[in-house]
Amino acid sequence: MAPSKVHVFKAGYEEVSVLKKCAELVPFKNRKVWVKPNLLGPDPPETATCTHPSLVRATVEVLLDRGCEVWVGDSPATYPTPLKVLLDKSGIGPALKGLDVRWMEVDKLPPVRLPLKGLSGLKEVVVSEGLTRVDALVNLPKFKTHQLTGFTGAVKNFYGLVPRKAKKEYHARLTNPARFSALMVDLASSITERVPSFHLMDAITGMEGDGPKGGTPVEIGFLLCGANPFQVDHSAISIVTPDFKVRTDILAKKLGLMGAYETEGPLKQGWLNLKLPKAYKLVRLAGALPRLPGVTRLIAAPEILDTCTRCGTCVRNCPVDAITIKGHKAHIDRSKCIKCFTCAEVCPVNAVKVQKRLFNR
Repeated sequence: MAPSKVHVFKAGYEEVSVLKKCAELVPFKNRKVWVKPNLLGPDPPETATCTHPSLVRATVEVLLDRGCEVWVGDSPATYPTPLKVLLDKSGIGPALKGLDVRWMEVDKLPPVRLPLKGLSGLKEVVVSEGLTRVDALVNLPKFKTHQLTGFTGAVKNFYGLVPRKAKKEYHARLTNPARFSALMVDLASSITERVPSFHLMDAITGMEGDGPKGGTPVEIGFLLCGANPFQVDHSAISIVTPDFKVRTDILAKKLGLMGAYETEGPLKQGWLNLKLPKAYKLVRLAGALPRLPGVTRLIAAPEILDTCTRCGTCVRNCPVDAITIKGHKAHIDRSKCIKCFTCAEVCPVNAVKVQKRLFNR
């Protein structure tokens, strides 16, 4: 059996023909397809927070031309942002105007339980019932750094299929970064075993630094796509120098989920000097240690800056209710904080940053 492939295209967002050439590798015809972009929050395309609307439109157009019924949706991190606001602010809504698409609001659909196997220790995970309504999934991740998992790519993007309430519970239960990364791998493996999928990564403009929201856009200039999300992520990670150690990637190899594959296209390994999140080295160290109750104390804690607008988004989304509004800004209770960085991920004004000092509560 020939090894599978990861296809790489050098592209810009204005190059519609290249975007469609990549999307044409999606193998689905005459099916009900869920197109799942990264819709982290209501941020415009230039912030590199969400999948770019040009790639979403090109993919949807190809699927519609093939007789597919197309659904588009996600579960945003920034509760209670409605899907319509997300779509409008990200530019995806206007980009899809006039096309025959339907919307999948994960948090408004009933949950279903999906059996798991792997290293997370969980026997099942709650996902959206929407997965039972479609025949296939087209995953449109964004190339971004991530303060907890190191990298947001094809594997991590599956977490948007988990309803918000369940996501909070998993963060609170899996406080060790290694176990949380294992859940991402187990989730991606379980879904791809049950639902035919294809993965197109937006790595034209990515994000470095304190991603997946508070980082800095970085020009990369590529699209990567393939049938195996672990292979697509591995190819993307391979362009980073120095050697980018991402736990989801390591676990996928350990579990035999990656398999042999070839890269087709102009991908050069180790050319991108990517700024990693401040906390990530300590996150990796904490994840490598035994599952000790106090292991998260090794990780630098988030702090609320004076630019906080008291909007309460971090309060509503903290998995362990460690944040309250006091005075002119939000405050984090260090005795409760589990260093999951959800507060930094959801803050609409990037007023949550990682402290530089180490070994703090």
